[in-house]
Amino acid sequence: MANFAAFDSLAAACIEKGDTAKYIRVHFEFTIDENGVLYDGKYLYTGSTRYAGGSGDKKIKYLEEQKTYLDNAVKKMIPRIPAWYPALQSNVRVKCAVKDYFQFWLVTGFSFIKNAVNFDFPIKEALLSIEPLCDEIVVAVGDCTDGTRELVQSIHPTKIKIIDTVWNPNLNRDGVVLADETNKALKAIGSDSDWLIYIQGDEVMHEAGHAAVLKAMQQYKDDKRVDGLLFKYLHFYGSYDYVATSSRWYRNEIRVIKNDKSIYSYKDAQGFRKGNDFKLNVKPVDAYICHYGWVREPSKMQAKIINGGNFWGGDNFTEPDKTEMFSGSFDYSEIDLLEKFTGQHPVVIQPKIAAKNWQFDYGLSYSKLSLKERFKLIVEKITVFHKPFVVPNSNIVQPIHAGKALAKSDLGFMGDDEGENISALNPLFCELTVLYAIWKNKLYKEHTYWGLCHYRRYFTLPLWFWQFKKKENAYKLTPTQENIDQIFSKKFQSKIESILTPNTIIVSKKWPLTTNKGVTINMKENYAIEHEANGWQILQEVVNDLYPAFSNSFKEAELLTGLSIGNMMITHHTIWNEYLDWLFAILYEVKNRYTIPADSYQSRALGFMSERLLNIFLHHNKNRFQIIEMDIVTFVQKKEPYVKNAPPKN
Repeated sequence: MANFAAFDSLAAACIEKGDTAKYIRVHFEFTIDENGVLYDGKYLYTGSTRYAGGSGDKKIKYLEEQKTYLDNAVKKMIPRIPAWYPALQSNVRVKCAVKDYFQFWLVTGFSFIKNAVNFDFPIKEALLSIEPLCDEIVVAVGDCTDGTRELVQSIHPTKIKIIDTVWNPNLNRDGVVLADETNKALKAIGSDSDWLIYIQGDEVMHEAGHAAVLKAMQQYKDDKRVDGLLFKYLHFYGSYDYVATSSRWYRNEIRVIKNDKSIYSYKDAQGFRKGNDFKLNVKPVDAYICHYGWVREPSKMQAKIINGGNFWGGDNFTEPDKTEMFSGSFDYSEIDLLEKFTGQHPVVIQPKIAAKNWQFDYGLSYSKLSLKERFKLIVEKITVFHKPFVVPNSNIVQPIHAGKALAKSDLGFMGDDEGENISALNPLFCELTVLYAIWKNKLYKEHTYWGLCHYRRYFTLPLWFWQFKKKENAYKLTPTQENIDQIFSKKFQSKIESILTPNTIIVSKKWPLTTNKGVTINMKENYAIEHEANGWQILQEVVNDLYPAFSNSFKEAELLTGLSIGNMMITHHTIWNEYLDWLFAILYEVKNRYTIPADSYQSRALGFMSERLLNIFLHHNKNRFQIIEMDIVTFVQKKEPYVKNAPPKN
């Protein structure tokens, strides 16, 4: 099916016609010659059926007008199919004719809603935004008398299936009732659906992402490692002209899941879990959900806030409490940071936007961000993990699982195997597989600056370890949660923010290079001692060939007697882009010329070379950038030996 070029248009036609069958089958025939080579492909017809197996299906007549186009698609598909075993007759190879089909699926959407009319939820727009992708949409409509049920049913009388529910007042704590209602809709979906699309009553999926969603569904349908798809978010606030951009607004969330009965809505229905509270394995998709939960006429917004308080506070909020807390119209000015929206809203909500009858203006130069929030917006530190370890409790740290594509266990957070990636090459590239994923997929998002640390190695302020109650070594600490969390103090964040400029690079203080006997050596000598010497020669040749301007810098830098280690760096994203473009061009060419050692440690040669290349890059650009060296701290389990002057082996 992957070789059938007409798949997208055929699927779109079936969806547009509202075909109610789960499976769509494309029937075709071809010939196999005596050598097993396929040729002479011909399209027969397209049928629909509710059953995965069996031979019966119903011919789809509206596709007959595309018969010529589909026939050409089949003719192109057949030569791309790998050769088959040739047919045998009396043990002699013979030519034969074959009739076959492939089948694909359609999708079920689901949602929940209550009092949409009274509180101006854009439920109509929400359901219409996923309707083109869905064969059926299940909506749990809560007990209300404001016309919400009639509104939902009118959106698509045949495609929408309503289940009437009563919201459980015993779950009016922390939004749990919202997850309960989501799960009611989820449980009402039959077992014959493959993919499920979730949309909340104040969300709208942008139609620009529909093709990407369909493509991802096709790609991951039979991949048992994938539980769902992760969407990007735009959070509108105050009006349709502004989006909220501070870190307290979630950037991504799962909105497409497999029809796995172990998956359920989690906490306040923002996301999903499976089994015993396990996170889902998801793949990012280039599609946006527009969240309009904070866009209403101010009095309507105030009513929604008062009503919503019931689901988070329950009996803690009395009527006098609500009157005191939420009197009058909602004040949209109490917001930390917004940006002007310059894109296009989804088509389905544009009529609602045109009918907007209130005004909200925001001074873009004004910000109520705290120091902590300002720092997080400016800087994000990516921390590389390849095995279980203590994870910092800090909202400026994003843990990423390195080499996740090859991992036997899931560490429970984002991996380097999403989007464009080289995760499977982690044994060769080490932490660079994380750098590659960040660089190629722009995972730093809105952050002006970002940096890389290791799961047990972090930047730190000088002498910060004296603050600890227990006396610890300056360069190594026991990896307790308390020890790791104390690194990310307000003082540390203030220091980083104060020194970063678009021209600044923060790296680790150079580690002195010595032999085991304490004799000072240079970078070239160090590499020859620790690794294969001929690798250094090949590296130099590649740099000379690809970047002749770096030739002298290479010769000078290899004589340095100190090394900034671990590819640890914090800098402006444009400098990162320049460095990584240069770095990977060199390493890929080295990979082509150099025979990677079979030894499990020395096979990480490209990772070891990259540490030296960082120092060569810094040396070459020492007059362009302000290079600041910072202390680092290493967290070491007590059973591990510690050598005072040996640089860490990464």
